[in-house]
Amino acid sequence: MMLGTVCYQCLVSLSWAQAVALQSLFLNVLLLSALLNKGMAESKQDLLRAAWLDAKENSLSGREQAKAWALREIWRDADKADHGMKTYIAGKLKKEGGGAPSAEAVRKFFEKVDADDDWFPGKANYDNVGAPSVMTGPQRSALACCAMTMKKDGIEPTYGKVIAACPKARLNPQTKRPWSKASVYLVLSEDCYDDDPCLPWVPKARFSKRALTTDMMERRLHFADYLLGLHHNHVWFFNNLVWKSYQDVMPGCA
Repeated sequence: MMLGTVCYQCLVSLSWAQAVALQSLFLNVLLLSALLNKGMAESKQDLLRAAWLDAKENSLSGREQAKAWALREIWRDADKADHGMKTYIAGKLKKEGGGAPSAEAVRKFFEKVDADDDWFPGKANYDNVGAPSVMTGPQRSALACCAMTMKKDGIEPTYGKVIAACPKARLNPQTKRPWSKASVYLVLSEDCYDDDPCLPWVPKARFSKRALTTDMMERRLHFADYLLGLHHNHVWFFNNLVWKSYQDVMPGCA
């Protein structure tokens, strides 16, 4: 009887010890699981933060890319023309390391976005986006002011005239040579305006001296159809049209 009581007490003690051990093991597993979950949550947050905010030097982060895309959608939803849009959006963005991208960088960014059906903010971290512009702000302002002043004075602001009127702003600081036509006309199409800065100039091809373009021929045909539809007689045309001698139209002919 004594032996049975002792064995029973040993079994009870052993079962209690096992229960305590199992409880301790269970608590340790719960603690380890909680720590792992916390670590995974923190790692996910760090991953999202890096994808949203990190970028290469002089590039746009995922957040800035999303902002650029959203600003373009808002601009177009307002039924505005695209002229001046890139300059406006560039002024709202910030590159990694500070400063705003150029309008040309924004244009290239949108080209890559539109060409990629699987684009999302932060994808690829484009190398060319946000590249610093060689032309400085004062140079752009000087060229733009010169061109707008010419137009107000009745002078056509061509590439040659604008370059000749700006001896300091016309030089590329890297090559020490005048800016190319593409660079000057980009300034005219983004920084020059008549009354509203949101409506910049739209450069058009000058009239041809030798052959008419297809667009010019179509416009002249529409004007001719309109004029003939007025049903004026020959007297009206003689009294109202401006007549020029062929010597004025063709120099060198006598």
